[in-house]
Amino acid sequence: MARKTTDEKKEDTKIPSFKVSLKCKNQKQKELVNSIKNNQITICKGIFGTGKSYVIGATVLNLLKATNDFEKIICITPTVEVGDMHLGLMPGNLEEKMNFHIINEIDCFLKILKDSNNIKPENIIKQLMSNNIIEFRPISNLRGASFRNSLILVSEAEEFTKEELFLILSRFESGKIIISGDPLQSSRTCVKKGNSGLLHACDKLKSIDKVGIVVFSNEDIVSAKDTYDGAVNQLPSGINALAPVSTVGDVNSTNGFMNMFSGEIDSDSSGNYILTAKQTAEKNGTSGEFIAFDLFFQVKTETAMYLTNKSNVVAGATNTGIENASRIAFLDEGTLPVGDGAAALQGLKGAKSSSVIIWEPNYDVHTASGIANASSNYGINNLTQTGAEKLAYNGVKAEIPASENIPLASTSATYFSAVTPKIATTAEGISADAYQSAFTLKAGVTKMRIYMWIEGQDVDCENNASGGDLTFNLQFSSSSSAADVG
Repeated sequence: MARKTTDEKKEDTKIPSFKVSLKCKNQKQKELVNSIKNNQITICKGIFGTGKSYVIGATVLNLLKATNDFEKIICITPTVEVGDMHLGLMPGNLEEKMNFHIINEIDCFLKILKDSNNIKPENIIKQLMSNNIIEFRPISNLRGASFRNSLILVSEAEEFTKEELFLILSRFESGKIIISGDPLQSSRTCVKKGNSGLLHACDKLKSIDKVGIVVFSNEDIVSAKDTYDGAVNQLPSGINALAPVSTVGDVNSTNGFMNMFSGEIDSDSSGNYILTAKQTAEKNGTSGEFIAFDLFFQVKTETAMYLTNKSNVVAGATNTGIENASRIAFLDEGTLPVGDGAAALQGLKGAKSSSVIIWEPNYDVHTASGIANASSNYGINNLTQTGAEKLAYNGVKAEIPASENIPLASTSATYFSAVTPKIATTAEGISADAYQSAFTLKAGVTKMRIYMWIEGQDVDCENNASGGDLTFNLQFSSSSSAADVG
């Protein structure tokens, strides 16, 4: 019997006509495309912003369209609620329950088709879904299933345990399976405690034929310069990437950036600690002493935004307590009506010092070394390692020349100002029952600049804390608690 042509297959399976164009933006994206085409299983892990989902989506759409080998795309996504994975408590039938979790995947396919200049891409997506050419499956609905001649997309794989990812792989019979995720983004306690299916799969399958593993890093972040000429996204990469800096939250009215100062500590002839400080210059790329980047929010009406219980700063494998000296800041650069154009939005630089929101996580815990530092260098006594009260500190607001011999504990109004973070949370974290109020967005599109740093004037920023690992996690919601989500 003659093999059917691609056009005949489309007619049989009701695959609508569409086109997909993909131009890889770096070598790692090319490596991912080649791995998907040449391997039966591809595992892709790495941080957000590297274009993983877009490249995977475009590649599988191309494979579906251009060959007779695959009948459908099956998307398997985690259904993570608060604390664990379940759909039962959400209202509606299975399709309605899943809609909440598949928006990102649908938006990704839609963007790919729009970028490829398809006419009415929304209709193409609707037809692909209504004809079951694109299917979405929750992990809880896989037992007994078998996937043949399919392109299986497993997204957000950082949320799957070893057992869950094994279940997915055991359902796969023929076609291709692409697993992607960011191990740093897992929100499930059972996964964080050494039971990561994504990391386990990378380790156990790395030497098997027809399995490709592609790892993205900070250096592979797709440059915003392609569509954002003025982008200054400073994302330090590598060991000891972050260094202590200090700020009082003052904003440079010319560029809309927050004034940040890097310091050095030396000793005078009497053995006293002397502080010098220089203002830092932000630059786009993977160097720098702190993190700074822009986010854009679009809302139809004035909307209060909250930090969810997944927002925190936590220690990594090497825990020195440096997370106790971490800070995050939000700078509202301004809002414009929807439709004003990307250039106008990107050019917003209207942040005011008075409206800067500084968040101090983990304010209630200190290391023993931090307590000793507070006593010997700042004259602060009676601190406790847990359950501590909020501690006032003085941030640096101007360059400090070495010739001034300014003591480390100085409160000189010329160089320092007292800082009271507008948000302070304990090491226990934000409650799922009451998210932390963050800021209010005006109707339209708002440009928000985000800063993440190690505050050099925090008592827990001391020599013994050097070399520690930490992870900054941010998740925003317009709901005030987990109970209100969905």
